[in-house]
Amino acid sequence: MSAYIDLNPVRAGLVQYRWCSYAEALAGGRKALLALYTITSEHRAHERYQSGGSQRVPSAEKVLAGYRVWLFGQGEEVRDGHGSDSQVLRKGVKREVVEQVRTEEGKLTLAETLRHRVTYFTQGVAVGSRAFVDEFFAVRREQFDPRRKRGARPMKGGSFAGMFAFRAPRVGVV
Repeated sequence: MSAYIDLNPVRAGLVQYRWCSYAEALAGGRKALLALYTITSEHRAHERYQSGGSQRVPSAEKVLAGYRVWLFGQGEEVRDGHGSDSQVLRKGVKREVVEQVRTEEGKLTLAETLRHRVTYFTQGVAVGSRAFVDEFFAVRREQFDPRRKRGARPMKGGSFAGMFAFRAPRVGVV
């Protein structure tokens, strides 16, 4: 069912959209990440690992990569033959893209992760180094609760290589 929902925009020609579980997990949504963890083979691998007595849970990056490989495989375009003259029977992800995702084991580059991280760009005000984001926060300090000490928050859900985000307060001045 998850693949059906996440692949609907792909099959409709919209490609990726903000409100699917994959986009939500990339944005750092814990519930979405847990759902993807349950769906993917990472869940079964974790159960095998737990039976040995350990409680280690895979990283968000590993869960997202596993789901991406699974999702792209489920969403592969179906054609009536091979070659440029074949007809598309079901829209989806091009075979070349599916193979590339498999080869790269579902891992996203920093640029791809940032491009997919829609939530940080729609809800965020600044993205960059800790110093840059904290400086941005300092200028707007009066808009925030006095208990908040820093503006910069580490970006979660992918390999962001020291990137931080500043998000507007949930209530009050945006």
